[in-house]
Amino acid sequence: MNLINVCLMIFLTTLTGSMAFGLWKLGSSVLEKQGKIYGIRGGLILVFVFYLFPVLFFFLAYQAGTFSDCDTGPLGWRTPFLLLASRLLAAVWTVGFLWRLARYKSEKKELRVLLKSSRAAEREIQEQADFVGKCVGLYRRLPVYLSKEVPGPFIIGVFRSRIFLPEKSYGEYELRVILEHELRHYRQGDLLLKSLCIWISWLQWFNPLTKKLFEEVDTWGDIHCDLHLCYGAGSRGNWKQYFGAVIDNVPETGTGFHMGMGLRTSKEELEERIRKMKRHNPKKELGKAALVLLAVCFLLTLAGTALAAGKGVEALYGVVYAATEKMEYEEPGPEPVVSEETEWLPDESLTIVDTGDNLNARGGGNYAWTISANTLSRTGAFYAAKGSKVTISVNPDPAGAATGIGLDQPNGYLRGVSGTGSYSHTFTILESGNHKAYVRNESGSKITAYVTVVR
Repeated sequence: MNLINVCLMIFLTTLTGSMAFGLWKLGSSVLEKQGKIYGIRGGLILVFVFYLFPVLFFFLAYQAGTFSDCDTGPLGWRTPFLLLASRLLAAVWTVGFLWRLARYKSEKKELRVLLKSSRAAEREIQEQADFVGKCVGLYRRLPVYLSKEVPGPFIIGVFRSRIFLPEKSYGEYELRVILEHELRHYRQGDLLLKSLCIWISWLQWFNPLTKKLFEEVDTWGDIHCDLHLCYGAGSRGNWKQYFGAVIDNVPETGTGFHMGMGLRTSKEELEERIRKMKRHNPKKELGKAALVLLAVCFLLTLAGTALAAGKGVEALYGVVYAATEKMEYEEPGPEPVVSEETEWLPDESLTIVDTGDNLNARGGGNYAWTISANTLSRTGAFYAAKGSKVTISVNPDPAGAATGIGLDQPNGYLRGVSGTGSYSHTFTILESGNHKAYVRNESGSKITAYVTVVR
């Protein structure tokens, strides 16, 4: 895979991911108006597949023969312009990637500083967190930390998850709501989705929709937490009490940690979440079969749309290739002078060396023979029927050395041609039987002959 293919792979993945995100936004707006919320976040998870895996590129590359010995489509073509453009794009992409990576490292450093300045929560708060964790189906203990520096509650970390709370006094219901909200984020995989968002933002830092993807994961993660706490089994109170506790703990500014999930939200977003809970009717939600059917339709629609767009990109690439193609012509060199075929019997003055390689088991062979002056090297015997063809090619070193090539025939006669430099000759078999291909050094010094025999 060359640099052009890598650039195309990133571009096509960005294309399919953006298309999936756009189709998801259209579908989610329709479901929202109907108060059907549960299937929307599942569709968002499918969008991640198209942002992360270059399915369209591999499909087009397979069709074009990019991974085989033959390139039959534009994805296998290169021009000086395309090579230069791919190098420039790769350099720009690398700078952006390293910039995003540096921001992530800075955020990790800030988290370590925050952890040092925080303290473990009191026993009552930790026990409450453990109890709520078991209620939501968690089998591991997530530590809770208190800090004066955090503006609002949040949870962070995929493998070493921690809950951070502002250091203040909490009411019983208020603390339960906050802890369950944060633990729900962990339970439904929001932290993993945020981690995948970070990967996407690194690989596709030039795509403005990656920022929107972060926002949608935050929004729909919070909405699903709202659904569980307002309508789920074991929910306490009504949605007014729940959002009252949320409003009391929503910070005016975010935590600054993109990899975490928390109560951070704007006043407008919070009002929209409340409206969604008011419109939501669990009895009108789509069933599992309807959600599966909806997901299949989404995937089929996206696959067809993406394939059409991919073909368009392939055609555009072909146009660019045609516009930037440069043909370089070289003047042909002089044709080698090859003698007519002759038959002759070797005498004692000629040294014959047998290599012993038998061509019966295959259709041809390549050889590199070092041949002294007035010496003939030949292959092992191979059977050839009358009328069949045998082509022998020689490329001597030094390049202008005089050589002879031919066949040692069943009747004992050597039949061949002579020439200088690189040349080949096709022999028609005159008599069925065992033959040997040979090269003869006709120059006055030792040579190396690179020989090809094709039967």
